[in-house]
Amino acid sequence: MRIYYAHPVEIYHTPREFKEIEIIKRHYPQAEIVNPAYFQDKPGALHSNIDFFYSLVDSCDILIYSDLGGFVTAGVALEVKRALEQGKPVYRLDWRTGELTQIRELRNVLSLEETQSIIDAMIYLALDDVEIASIINNALSKHQGKVALLNIISSITNSPEYQKKERIKESSNINILSRFYHWWQEPGNASHIVDTGKLKDMISAKLSELGEKSMRSYILKTLKLSKTRYDYYTYLLKNRAPKPIEVRVLKRLCDDFKIPYVALEQHNAFTNIKFPIDLDKPGLFMLASHILNEGHMRTETKSIEYYNKDPVLHYYLKQRVEELGGSFSGPFEAHKAFASYIDPLTGRLLNAIGIPYGPRAQNQPFVSFKRMDNSTWKYHFQATLTEEGAITLRVMQDKRIGMKISLTRAIDITDLLPKNFVSSLDYGAHSIGKTISDEKIYRTIISNPPTLLQAEFEELTRRHSRQIPIYAWRPPYPYRIQKSKDDRITIHWALEIIKTHLVDLIYNYYGMLPGTWKSIAFEKRYQFYLEHRGQKLTENEIEELHQIEKQYPWEIPKQWINQKIKELFKSNGAPAGI
Repeated sequence: MRIYYAHPVEIYHTPREFKEIEIIKRHYPQAEIVNPAYFQDKPGALHSNIDFFYSLVDSCDILIYSDLGGFVTAGVALEVKRALEQGKPVYRLDWRTGELTQIRELRNVLSLEETQSIIDAMIYLALDDVEIASIINNALSKHQGKVALLNIISSITNSPEYQKKERIKESSNINILSRFYHWWQEPGNASHIVDTGKLKDMISAKLSELGEKSMRSYILKTLKLSKTRYDYYTYLLKNRAPKPIEVRVLKRLCDDFKIPYVALEQHNAFTNIKFPIDLDKPGLFMLASHILNEGHMRTETKSIEYYNKDPVLHYYLKQRVEELGGSFSGPFEAHKAFASYIDPLTGRLLNAIGIPYGPRAQNQPFVSFKRMDNSTWKYHFQATLTEEGAITLRVMQDKRIGMKISLTRAIDITDLLPKNFVSSLDYGAHSIGKTISDEKIYRTIISNPPTLLQAEFEELTRRHSRQIPIYAWRPPYPYRIQKSKDDRITIHWALEIIKTHLVDLIYNYYGMLPGTWKSIAFEKRYQFYLEHRGQKLTENEIEELHQIEKQYPWEIPKQWINQKIKELFKSNGAPAGI
C-alpha cells in the first residue's frame, strides 16, 4: 500500500511533520509513505508543476492530509481534490489527537493569497494554526459571511489585542506550526487541575447560545445521553472548585457541549499548568541532547530514564529539568552507572520536538539544528562529545603523536534488508568491510545513515563553512554491523575528526561540558598533544603520556564520583565551571 501524505509546505522538515508521519505509520505500519517534501529539490518537482505531484497522488492508494486548524491550504486542496475525483479514500489527520477522519467533501479551502495571509498572520501575531483559526472562525460567525476572509485576516493581523508580544523572539528554535503544546495533546489518562467555575460559565454560555433551557434538558433530551453522564457532569461542576480531571473526560465534555478545545486555554481554565506550553525554550533543546545520548523514553506515561557514571552530568540534567519546571529525582545507584528520572510530562514535551519513544536505533529522532541559536547548538555538541564521544591519543610508528575525536551512533535497518541476508548473518558484531560483499546491500547501508549523526555532521560543517571547506571533513561512515538475538540488524556509524586544525577547532570552540570527568581527561591529553605534536617523542615523553593516561583514565575514579555526589546532591554546592 502507498499513502500520499499531503501537507502545507510550511510544515516540511519540522517536528510537526515528524509527528504526522509517526501517526500515519502507527495506523498503517506496512505502508509506503510518499512525502512530497522529499521531492522538494528534485528537477521538475517545483510546486508550480502540479502535474508532477498529481502523478505522485495517482500512484498511491490512499491520501492523508493535514491542514491549518481546519483550513485547507491551496496546494493541499488540489492534491485532495485529485484523490477524491479518482475515488481514493481520503483522510484528514489531526496531529494533536492522532486521529484520522475520512472525508468525502473538502471544505474551508484557502486560495493562494489567503494561505499566505494566514501564514504571515501566525508569524506576526505569534499564534499557531488552532489559535488563529479560532479567532477567524469567531469573526466569520460574527459577520455571517458578509466580510471577505482576506479582510478578516487583515483585520486580525492589525489588531493589537491578538498579538502575543511575550512570545515574540529575535530567533526561534522551532517553527510556529510546531511550537505550542496544547492540553488535548496529552494522553487521555493524564490529569490536570481545572477551574470548574470557569468551565461551568463556559457551559452556561454555550447552552444559552444553543437555546437550551438547562444542562439536564440538553444532556438527556437533546443529546439523548444517559443520566449517568448528566450526574457525572453535575458532580464535576459542583462547588466551582478546582478539581483534577482526566484529559479524556475534558475532551468528551467539550465534544458534548460543542466547546472548542482551545477555548479552555483562552479562558485560563487550567490552574496547575499554563496551556499551551511554549516549546521554544533553549533549555528543552539542551535537555533533548542529554536524552538523545544517554536517555530512555519508553512510553508517554512513564518517567524518562537517564544513565551515566558521572554525577556532574546528572547535575547538568537536573538544572535543565528544573529550568523547565519539571520534576527530577536521582541520581540513584544502578547497574554499572547512576540513574536519574524525569517526569512524564517533560518527556511528552521532548517527544513533541522530535525525540521518539522506544529504542533509539529503531526510532530515529528529528532535531532541526539549523534553527538553533549558537549557544544551544554549542551545548548540544559539548554534551554529545561528553556523553557519546571518544578521544584517542596515540603514538604512531615514527614516534609522532596523533589525536582522533570520534562520535558514534547507530541505526536499525532490518526492514530494509533482504530476509535471507538477515537470517544468514551470524549473531553478534562484525566489521562492515569483512562482512558485506554484496554491492546492493552495501548501497542500502550507505544510503541510510543515522539521521541524528548525519544532521550533526551537516550542521557542524555548515556552522564553520566560512573558515573550513566541507571537503576538509571526513563524512560519517559505517564501520560495524550487529545482529541481535531478536534478529534485528543495527549498523554502527562513526564521525571521525583527525586533522590537526579540526581537532583544534573542536577543542577550542566546543570542548566538553565543564566540570565533568571526561572534560578534565580531555584537557590533559589535549595539552600534551598541543605541546608535542609534529615532534618525535622521546622515551621520557612517552612515559609522561602513560602517566597522564594512568592519572586521568577514561574510567571515572570512584573517589572522584563519591566526592561529586557529596558536593552536588548532599549539599547546596555546585562544581566550579557549571
